Formats: sequence, C-alpha cells, structure tokens
Amino acid sequence: MNTRRLVHITRFIISLTFLIIFITPELTSADMKYFSILELAEQSNFIVIGKVQEIRTKTALIEIEQVLKGRITGKTILISPITVQGCVGSFVNVQINHEIGLFLNKGETGIFTVIENGQGIRELKTGISDKKDSIEAIKQLVKIAPLNEAAKINAMLNLATNSNPVLKSESLNCIATRISSSKLRENYKDALVALLKNKENDIRAAALSGLQFINDEKIIPLIIEATKSNDSRLVNNASLALAQYDTPESVKALIDLTNKENNQDERIRVRACIDLSNSRRQETKETLKNLLEDENPRVRDAAIRSMITWFRLQKADKIIPQIIKMLGDPDEEVKSEAAYALGQSHKFVATEPLLNLLKNKKIGERQEGETIDALYVLYMYGQPESKKLINENVNIIIQSLERGRWKASFSAVSLLAAINTPQAIGALKHAAKNNPFKDIREHAERSLLSNR
Repeated sequence: MNTRRLVHITRFIISLTFLIIFITPELTSADMKYFSILELAEQSNFIVIGKVQEIRTKTALIEIEQVLKGRITGKTILISPITVQGCVGSFVNVQINHEIGLFLNKGETGIFTVIENGQGIRELKTGISDKKDSIEAIKQLVKIAPLNEAAKINAMLNLATNSNPVLKSESLNCIATRISSSKLRENYKDALVALLKNKENDIRAAALSGLQFINDEKIIPLIIEATKSNDSRLVNNASLALAQYDTPESVKALIDLTNKENNQDERIRVRACIDLSNSRRQETKETLKNLLEDENPRVRDAAIRSMITWFRLQKADKIIPQIIKMLGDPDEEVKSEAAYALGQSHKFVATEPLLNLLKNKKIGERQEGETIDALYVLYMYGQPESKKLINENVNIIIQSLERGRWKASFSAVSLLAAINTPQAIGALKHAAKNNPFKDIREHAERSLLSNR
C-alpha cells in the first residue's frame, strides 16, 4: 500500500484579471491549465490586436488593428472558439466592439484557431490595465518569447518592478511558477534575494516562491523578516520557504507562526504547522504535541499530519495514547486523520482501539475508510500481534465491507485479500458478485485472482 505524503509544495498565485477562454462549456476550470501571455506568445504563430465586429454561431469576425506576429494580408479574420469563461467561473461570449488581443494558429479551413482551448483571447482593457499597457506588454513579451530559457528568465526578472502592471504581473507569475520549478533556479538566487528586499509585498511574495527550493541558510533572516508582515500571502510564502530548513532560527519562526497569541490567521497557523513536518528538532515535536490540543480543529488536524513523520521514524510512541484519544474528536477530519496516523505508528497498541472504532455503527464515512486503511498498514507492516488480533476480528472488517460505503468497502477488500482466510475469501466472493458498486466488485474479483 502506498502511504500518503502531505504535499508541501504550493504555488504563489498572481491575480490576473484577464478573461480566460474555454473552447467548450463541458471543460471545467479544474481541467484547465491557465497560460500566461508569455506562454501564449511562445505557442502562437499569429498575434493580433483587433475589435469584434460580428458574432456568429461558432465564430467571430475580427477587424484587425495591429499584427504583432505573423503575416496577415486582409483587414478582417474569422476566429474560433468564442466562448469566454471569466476568472470567477461564469460563462459569457465575446461582445461586439470588444478590443482584444488574439493568440492564434491558422486552421485548415482558413478560420484562425484561438490557441489553448480559447485561452488566447485577452481583453485589452482590464481592472489593472488600459489598452495601451496591454498592447505594450504583449509587444515586449513577443520579443522575449523566442529567447533561450536562461535569457528569457533574466528578461522576465527584470520586469518585476516595471511600471506597466501587465508586465509586472507576468514577471511575478513567471517567478512564482517557472523559476521556482526550473533546473536553473540556483542561477537566479541573487536576483531573487534582491527582489525579496523590495518594499512591495507582491514582489517579495513572488521572490519567496522563486526561492522556495533554493537552500541557502544565509537568506533565512530575510525570510524570517517576511513572516512578520501583515500580508497573509507574503507570510504564507515565507512559511513555505522556511520549511526546507531545520535550523534553530527557522524552526523558531515557524513555531511562532503556529502560536495563536502571535498570529490570529487560521490559514497561516495551519500552513506553519504543516511546514514543521520537515523538522527533526525536539522543540518541533513538543510544539506539535501541544498543538494536538489546540482549540482550532484545522490546527489539530495539521498537527496530526505533521506528527506522522515522527511516527514513521519510531520517535513518538509516547504520543500514541494522545492520538488514540483523538479518535473521538468532535471534528470528523481530525478523528479521521487520527485513525490514519495510528496506522503509521506500526504499533500493536493502536490495533484494538481501531477495531473497536469499527464496531460503532455511528462511525463517520471518512473515518471508517481511514480506520480500515490504518488496519491494513498495521496488518502488513506492524507488529505480529496486530496481525493476529485483526485475523481474530475479521468479521468486523466484513461488516464494514457490507455496510455499503464506497471508501470503506474498497479498503476492506484490500485488507480481506491480505488476510486471505476462508472467511475473508468467502466475503470477497460475495462482494465480487453482489456489491452495489461496480469498481468494488471488480476490485474483489482481482483480489481473488491474485490470491489463487
């Protein structure tokens, strides 16, 4: 079984007030990757500034004002698609007389295709910019797009303090997404550190995203200074940047962020608590232990998640009774995470409380699934006594399988396949034929085949 890891990588999101286009209403925002102007310029063969003259069923007639890339001889072009999804998720169509920037490729029928499922339509006049700013930004980004990656990133870094709001936004987006994930990011450390010293919080926040995976203890004081800001986005990114260090100074700063007396923002407290999971210092473990009793359930949940690392290292056995007590926490997420964490302890002492929990007919759906997952881990990787006790209580696992909840049923099939006693095999055969969920039936059938 693959155990979960809490992902510590989040990206700084730059607010772009451009309209973003969908090619079909069926495509949801969760399915899409959003492209910056630079990325659109890299992928398009034609870039046009124009005005919408006529809207048809699936196309729009555009009067060309300027051609910034490619060669177009006519004064008008037809484009498709024309359905626009705003940043808040509402669907609209391009409107007559709208002035737009178009990133296009030429279709076989002569109609110009808006690239990236329609994202290549950009309003020129937005909440952060006027038409002149947008056109100037597109022109500069068209020049930057053909450069090699190193030259391109250097050019984008130089735009971080530009007075043009569109160019500045594009630069900060590049820092937060492109530079932070670049193999060349170490080359830009000095430039990012310089931006971290800037007075503007949005620039500092982007710089922290760029520095997130660059390990240099010399910059820890600058990161700690950012944690003292009133800007939650900046503090969030500072916490993320500190997560890669395990020095007394970096850990103290994170611990301070978890303290309600120092910080009232629940999101920051949770963020810092999660980022402490990389630390192996004793004061970290003590802090997490105390946060297990925090009045805020989201903080308690995050403390359990971060404590899992200590369980896996077999260095938190004394805290297991406290986690067992949290199986009855009033918050569903907290008590579900507690069940999962007990599995990661690999200790026999966690087995009976988890089995007893499954006997409770009022157990929540999520907690039931997490509890069976935890028992699976104890069965496969825990102490021999755990396996023996679970074998003796196989009927409890079968009851969860037959209760009809998808997650618990799926996990129960995996555990029963591992148990592989006649009683467990009988339950799997019944599930393979009679379970109401098709994927559960298939999972049971595969488990039976693998056990032959």
